[in-house]
This record gives sequence, C-alpha cells and structure tokens, in this order.
Amino acid sequence: MADRLHPIVTVQLSGSTTAQGPTVEQANPRHNSLPTDMHGFLAVSTGENTGAIGVPIYQVRKP
Repeated sequence: MADRLHPIVTVQLSGSTTAQGPTVEQANPRHNSLPTDMHGFLAVSTGENTGAIGVPIYQVRKP
C-alpha cells in the first residue's frame, strides 16, 4: 500500500531492467525528495519479502 511517505516509483536496475514499487524508506514531502543514498540509488519494495535497488527514473513532463 503506497501513501505520501512511501510513493510508488520506478527504478532502473541495469540496462533496460526496471522495478516498480513503494520506497522502503520514507520520502520527504516537504522538500519533494526521494530517500536516495549518496550514490543516487533508491530502494523499493517489489514484494512482501523482496526488494530492488536502482537509480530512480524521474517523470518527464512535456510542456
């Protein structure tokens, strides 16, 4: 179940392999930031006992 503190995001694992799920750590809604580590990687929950770590794919908005 996703909420404002654990938004559903898509991360790129390697090449064209992606994973989607809610963030493992809480996001910061006051600053609109995701909980990445110092290398820019983000952990998402992909199942009840599984997870994935990758680079977040940010939404591209067209003008």
